[in-house]
Amino acid sequence: GNTRILAFSSFTPSYAGTYTCLVSSKGDTQTKTTYPVVLVNPSAINTIRVGKTDDPTTTVTITPTLSQPVKLECDRSGVPKNWYTDGTVVTPTNGELATTLGAVRTLSISSFIPSHAKGYTCIVTSSSLSTYPVILETPPPLP
Repeated sequence: GNTRILAFSSFTPSYAGTYTCLVSSKGDTQTKTTYPVVLVNPSAINTIRVGKTDDPTTTVTITPTLSQPVKLECDRSGVPKNWYTDGTVVTPTNGELATTLGAVRTLSISSFIPSHAKGYTCIVTSSSLSTYPVILETPPPLP
C-alpha cells in the first residue's frame, strides 16, 4: 500500500499536540489519532520554555544530564504565574530558585540531581487558569 510519513527535522515542545491521519478510499474512511509526548535530547537542554505557544494540556518530559544546570521558563505576558511542585510553590531550596524577569517566570536548578526528578507545573492565573506541566526524569544509569 501507500505509506505516508510525517517527519520533522527538529521537534520542539511547541509541536506537541494531536495529530490525526485520515485515510479515505471508495467511500470508506478511517482515522488514527496520536498524542506525542515531546522528549528533548539531554545534550540540547539549556532552557525549556513553555506557556507562549504550547497547548497547556501537553506535558513536556525531559531528561537532563546529571550535575548540569536546568532552566524552565514560563512565558505568558502580563499575567501572574508561578512554578509549583507537589502542589506547593517552589521556594529557594535544594538548588531550586524561581525568579521573574519581564514576562518570564524562570525555575533554575543549578545542578540537576536525582531529587529534582519530579513534576513541575507553571500555573498561570488570568481570566482562566492555565497549567503547563513539565516532568524532569533521572537519566538511566550508564551500562
